[in-house]
Amino acid sequence: MSANAGPTLDNIKSSNAISIGYREASIPFSYPGADQKPIGLSMDLCAHVVDRLKPDLSLSDLRVNLTPVNSLNRIPLIQNGTIDIDCEGTRQQQKASGRGIIQRIDLRRPGVLVGACTKWARNA
Repeated sequence: MSANAGPTLDNIKSSNAISIGYREASIPFSYPGADQKPIGLSMDLCAHVVDRLKPDLSLSDLRVNLTPVNSLNRIPLIQNGTIDIDCEGTRQQQKASGRGIIQRIDLRRPGVLVGACTKWARNA
């Protein structure tokens, strides 16, 4: 890891915690398990990201905070630093303005948007 990892990773390292945004009912990506804790493909992906960050940031006891998100608040929560990573299934929608989900992220406060992105094409 470089000396200047960036504000998101610096914040994770200094707080010894990572905040993960997840959808509460987005089967098979994230949904409540038998114990009501979120499980699913996106949660598995996030767990892998956390496992890779621990040695890179020298944080063997990195705490994981889970925050439920929805389609309206997930990008603002990354932008304002409430969550460090949003790991969920999504699809890029091109709006009439030409600005989809990815284009709306303000990279002045870099967060991480990870997930299964799909793009559907009309009949070609």
